[in-house]
Amino acid sequence: MWDEASPLEIGGYLVVDNLSMGRPSMGGIRMLPDVTPAAIHNLARGMTLKNAAADLPYGGGKSGIVASQDLTPEEHNAVVRSFARLICRYHDIYIPGPDVERKMPI
Repeated sequence: MWDEASPLEIGGYLVVDNLSMGRPSMGGIRMLPDVTPAAIHNLARGMTLKNAAADLPYGGGKSGIVASQDLTPEEHNAVVRSFARLICRYHDIYIPGPDVERKMPI
């Protein structure tokens, strides 16, 4: 998905791998200049397994922003905000979630 109206190049990919553990899927956002749909797919599968292993009621998903690494802080914020608006329409099947740590008893 791409924001064609933006003066900055703003776009990327969203992959929902699996919703069998629950809905919506959850996974973070990767931001790299060379991110590919295949890479996001692999990361989304990893989130499916990670959420299932932690017994979280979420499916696995991941999104990726194609962006230069030499953005100014202002441009970086604008790209992330604009991408968030692009993926917002999919909130029923994907939320960009934080990493979850589960401490195991010793």
